[in-house]
Amino acid sequence: MAGVRAMGLLITQLGILQGIIIALVVLGKQRGAPVAIISSSLLLTASAYLWVHSGYPLDRHVDYPWLVYLNLPLTLLIPPLLYLYFRCMLHGDSVWSRHLLLHFIPALLALLHIQWLLWGLDDFQRIMAWDRPSYAIGSQVNFWFQLINPIYVGYLLALAWMLYRYQRRLEGYDAGPMLARFHWLVGLLVATALVFLMTLFATVFNQFNQALAFDWSPLLDIGMALVIIASSIWLVWSPTTFFDVQDTAQLHALEQPPKYQRHALSDLEQQQAKAKLLLLIEEQRPYLSTNITLGRLADMMQWSTHQTSQVINAGFDENFHQFINRFRVEQAKSLLIQPESSALTVLDIAYQSGFNSKSSFNSFFKKLTGMTPSQFRLEQGVSG
Repeated sequence: MAGVRAMGLLITQLGILQGIIIALVVLGKQRGAPVAIISSSLLLTASAYLWVHSGYPLDRHVDYPWLVYLNLPLTLLIPPLLYLYFRCMLHGDSVWSRHLLLHFIPALLALLHIQWLLWGLDDFQRIMAWDRPSYAIGSQVNFWFQLINPIYVGYLLALAWMLYRYQRRLEGYDAGPMLARFHWLVGLLVATALVFLMTLFATVFNQFNQALAFDWSPLLDIGMALVIIASSIWLVWSPTTFFDVQDTAQLHALEQPPKYQRHALSDLEQQQAKAKLLLLIEEQRPYLSTNITLGRLADMMQWSTHQTSQVINAGFDENFHQFINRFRVEQAKSLLIQPESSALTVLDIAYQSGFNSKSSFNSFFKKLTGMTPSQFRLEQGVSG
C-alpha cells in the first residue's frame, strides 16, 4: 500500500511540474494570444490546485495553514478557465471580451470571504476551522464547498452543449484540423467529467459510509495529474491543435453567405475577380490540398479574406467550403470514370481529390450528384 501511495505521489508531483513548465513555455512562445494565455492559466491553476491539495500527505497544511484555503478559490477557478479555453478553441480568439471576466466572480468572492473570516484567527484555529465544520468558521467555509458541485455540473453541461453545436456546424464540411480539435476537446471534457464524478462519488461514499470512510484524495490527485500530463504531451505533440484557431473563427461566418452592403464590387469588377479566381483554381488546383482555408486562398490571390469571401459568395452564391468542395467532387468524378483508376478505392479517390475523410466525401458527393461515389462508379460501368 505504501508503494502504491508513493507511486501516486510521484505521478502527482510529475503532473504539477509538467503543467507549470509547459504553461511557462506556452506563455513565452505565444505571447499575447488569448488562447495561449487562457490555456497557460488553466494549466497553472490546475497545477497549483494539485500542489495545494496533495499537501495533505506531506502535512503542508500544518506548516502553512493559509495554503489550505487556497484550495477553494483554485477549485472555483478551473471551470471558468476551462469554459474560456473551449470558447477560444471552438470560436477563435475573436470571441474574447472583457465581460467574460464575470465568470471569475465566484472564485474572487470565495477568496475575499475566506480571508475576511480568517482575519484575527491564529494558525491552530485556522486548521481547526478547516478540519471540523462545527468549529469557528467551518460552516461558512462549507457553504462555498456546497456550491462547487452545481457550478461544475453547470459548466460541464455548457461545454457539452458547445461541443454539440460545434459538431452540428462541422457537418457537411471537410474540416480536418477543426475535426481534430473537436476530438481533442471531447477527450478533455470526458476526462474532466470523470475526475469530477470520482470526486462526487468519494464525497457521497464517505457521507453514507462514515464507518468505512476512505481517503480518496490520492486517487483524485492521480486522476487530475494524468489529465495535466496528457494535456501537456498533446500540446507539445500537436501545437496547431491548440493555437491555430483562425479556421474556427471563420467557420461561423462561412455557414451563411454574408450580405455585403458596403464596399460592394461593381458588376465589371465582380466578373474580373471571378475570372481571376477561376484561373487560379484551374492552374494551381488548391482544392486538392486538405489544408486549404479561406485565409490561404486569399494569400494565393493576394486579396484580403473579406474580399475573397465576398467574391465567392456574391459571384458563385456559395460559401468557401461549398465552393472548394464542388471542385473536389468534379475531380473525384473524373477519377471515378477513368478505367486506370479502377484499382483505387473510394477512400483513395477521396484523398486524391482533397477530402479528409470518406464520410465528408460521400456526403458532399451525394449532395451534388444525388448518388454515392460507389453508385456513380457503377453507373459509369467502372468496377472498383
